[in-house]
Amino acid sequence: MTLISYIMLTMALSITAEIFCGSVGLLLPLPALFVFYFSAVENWPLGVLTGAVAGTVIDVLYARDFLYTPFLMALAASAGSFWISRSESKSIALHCLPGALIAAIYCAPLFFSALSASRFSFYSVFHAFSGIVFGIIISALALPLIVICMDLLGETMGFRLYRNARDKTQPLKG
Repeated sequence: MTLISYIMLTMALSITAEIFCGSVGLLLPLPALFVFYFSAVENWPLGVLTGAVAGTVIDVLYARDFLYTPFLMALAASAGSFWISRSESKSIALHCLPGALIAAIYCAPLFFSALSASRFSFYSVFHAFSGIVFGIIISALALPLIVICMDLLGETMGFRLYRNARDKTQPLKG
C-alpha cells in the first residue's frame, strides 16, 4: 500500500511539472522517465499500468482528441525493463542514452502534430525542432538524476532500489 501511494504521489508531481512546463511551451517528459524507473525497479506490468494511468491523465488535462500518451508510456516501461537487464545499466552516466531515447519517442508525436497544424512554415519547424531538442537534452540529463534521487528516497523508505534490481538481473550479452 505504501508503494502504491509512493508511485501515485511521484507520478502526480511529475504530471504537474509536465503540465506546468507545457503551459509555457517546454516539453519535459518527466512522467515517462518515472515510468521507466518504476518499470525497471518493480516490474514491467506495474510500469505499464502506471504509464497508462499517467498517460490518460496527461491527455485529458491537455484535452487531446486522441489518447496516444498511454502507448508512449508503455514504450517507456518496456525500455525500463529492457535496460535493467543490460550490462550498460551499471554505469549511471550511460543512463543519458535511454533518457534521450524516451524523450525522442515521447516528443515525436507532438513535433509532427505541430508541423502538420502549421503547414510546415519555417518558424513552426524551428520552434518544434528546438522544443524536441530541449526535451531530449533535459531528459538525458534528468534520468541519471532521477535514478540517484529515487534510490536515495527509496532507501530511506525501505523500497526496492534500482541498484539492487540491476544487480539481481542477468545481463544480456551484446
